[in-house]
Amino acid sequence: QSTEFNVGADYKRRNGELLFGGINGFNSFRPDPQGAGPAPEVVLTGFKKFGQSVPLGRAPSEIHRIELSYKDAFLTFEFAALDYRTPHKNIYAYFLEGFDQSWHYSGTKHEATYTNLDPGEYTFRVKAANSLGTWNNDGLAVDIFISPPFWQKWWFILFSVAAVLTAVLHTHRIRLKQALKIQRAKEEEREQVQLQMAGDLHDELGRHITAISLANKILDESLQKPTPRVKKCLDTIRDSTVSLFSDFRAFLWHLNVEQDSAHDLVVQLVTFSESILELSNIAFKVVGLSDRMKRARLPGPWRLQLLRLFQEAINNIVKHVPDCRQVQLEIRVDKGWLHLTLRNDGRGFDPDRDLPGYGLKNMRKRAHSIGGTLEIKSKNHESTEISFHGKLPEGAVDSE
Repeated sequence: QSTEFNVGADYKRRNGELLFGGINGFNSFRPDPQGAGPAPEVVLTGFKKFGQSVPLGRAPSEIHRIELSYKDAFLTFEFAALDYRTPHKNIYAYFLEGFDQSWHYSGTKHEATYTNLDPGEYTFRVKAANSLGTWNNDGLAVDIFISPPFWQKWWFILFSVAAVLTAVLHTHRIRLKQALKIQRAKEEEREQVQLQMAGDLHDELGRHITAISLANKILDESLQKPTPRVKKCLDTIRDSTVSLFSDFRAFLWHLNVEQDSAHDLVVQLVTFSESILELSNIAFKVVGLSDRMKRARLPGPWRLQLLRLFQEAINNIVKHVPDCRQVQLEIRVDKGWLHLTLRNDGRGFDPDRDLPGYGLKNMRKRAHSIGGTLEIKSKNHESTEISFHGKLPEGAVDSE
C-alpha cells in the first residue's frame, strides 16, 4: 500500500492489533508480548597468550577445554553474544571459577584478561544480555587446565621425598656405624686393659697363693703330732687356698670375652668338677659337648651365674651325697635355648625343702637373674637331677 501514511488513519482492535492507513490501503501490526527477544547465545571468538592470538585447531566456538603451561602467564579470552539487532549494545559478565570470588560485569567490553594463574583446574564462564536486557544465564563455559612445573608434579615430589629420606637414612647409618666403631674400639681397649690387669693380678696372686700353700705344707710336715685343732686349721688353710685360687681363675675366665661360648663354660665346669670329685672317688662324665657348642655365645652374666650355680651343685654332691659314685653333666642347645643338666646317682632329697647348707634358694636366684629357670628332680635313695633352661639372647647362636 506504499510507504506513505495518512495522518489520523490509525485504529486499535480489541485483540491489540494496530491498523495504519496509507494511500493504497492499510498495514496491520500485532505487538509481540516477547518483544525483548530470546536470550542471546554466547560463544568464544578468540584466545590470546601474551597478546598474540593462539590457533586452537578448530573454531573457537567449538572449544570446551584449553590446556596450558605454567609459563603462560598472560591470557586473554574473547567472546560475543549472537544477537545482531544492535550488537554494539550487548552487555557481558564473566567469572573464572577457581580464581574469581564474584562475577565481573564488563558492560559492552567482550574480552577478559588474567595473569599469573597458579597451576590447576579452572572453568571460565561468560553470560550476556541483548540490547533489551534479556540475559543468557547459562552462557558459555570453557574448562582451563594449567599444568604445573615438573618440580610440582606428584612423581617429582615423591621422588624428592624418597631421595631426602634415603639421604637422611644413609647419613644416619654412616653416623651409627661410626658411633658403633668408636664404641667397639673403646670396648676392645677396655677389654685389653682388663685382661692385662687380670693377667698381672693372676701372676701376683698366684705367687702369693703358692707361697701360702708351700708354707702350709712345710708346716704340716714339720709337726709330728699336731693337735686336732691345729690339724683342722691346717686343712682349712689348704682348702681355702685351693678354693680361692679356683674362684679367682673362674673370675678371670668371666672377664675374658674371647672365651664366651657354651663350650668354654663346660670346659671350666669340667676343670672344676674333676679337681673336686676326684678326691671323693666320684667319676665324672660329660654328654653333648661338641664343636657346635662353640657357636653358642654366652653374655658375661650368663657365664658367671651358670658357673657359680653348677659349682655350688657339685659342692653339694661332695658334701651331702656320700654314696654318689658317678656324676654326669649334659649340655644341649636347641632352637635358641640352652639346657644344662647335672645328674648324680646318690641318695636323693626333697627338693621342695630348703635344706640348710644346700643353697637351693641361692641357686634358683642365680638362674632367675639371667631369665632362666631351675628344675630339681630328686628321688630318695635313687638319683638327683638339677636342670637349667634359658632362652639365649637374640643373635647368641651363630648359624652353621
